[in-house]
Amino acid sequence: MSIIKDFLFQLTLVVIPIFIYYTFITEKVKSQKNKNIIMTILWGISIIFCMSFPVNFGDNSRLELRIIPLLLGTLYGGFWPGIFLSVIIILFRLSFGISIGFYNTVLVLLTSLPFILFFQKSFSLSKKDKRVKIAVSLSLFYCLSGLTIFCILRGFSFDFFKIQMVHLFLAVVVTWLFTILIEKIR
Repeated sequence: MSIIKDFLFQLTLVVIPIFIYYTFITEKVKSQKNKNIIMTILWGISIIFCMSFPVNFGDNSRLELRIIPLLLGTLYGGFWPGIFLSVIIILFRLSFGISIGFYNTVLVLLTSLPFILFFQKSFSLSKKDKRVKIAVSLSLFYCLSGLTIFCILRGFSFDFFKIQMVHLFLAVVVTWLFTILIEKIR
């Protein structure tokens, strides 16, 4: 139950930037470029918060919902915000030291980010329903990449697999909900 509680706390950390942006920023800032910069910074803060309060399990294993701010920041912000958010993830993860977790993070980003960046253009040109499908598919791909690389680097464990499945489920469902929410607000 504490794993679910930790994930729900991270969910709150992801909601805060969206709330701040749409409540305080959109009305006051007129330039789309400035809005994009502010949103990227808010997504970066969300990533740092998610990574600061991970779900810890097993032998120094940790999970967090950083995929959601990374994915939404890249899909709605574009190429450079996606690169910037990825660099934040790598540098912040590096601050915990070079370990198998750091390698896992880098490999998952190297595997997933090209796909996210590739689909960003079609995402921005798509209608709302297709945007939701693209975001959910990319979230699923990111989580499955993370699960696969985790199993390759650490070996398969049924206990870790269960936690990874909870992570996958939450990441996909929350991506779906947030994408629908953002699309309704926009």
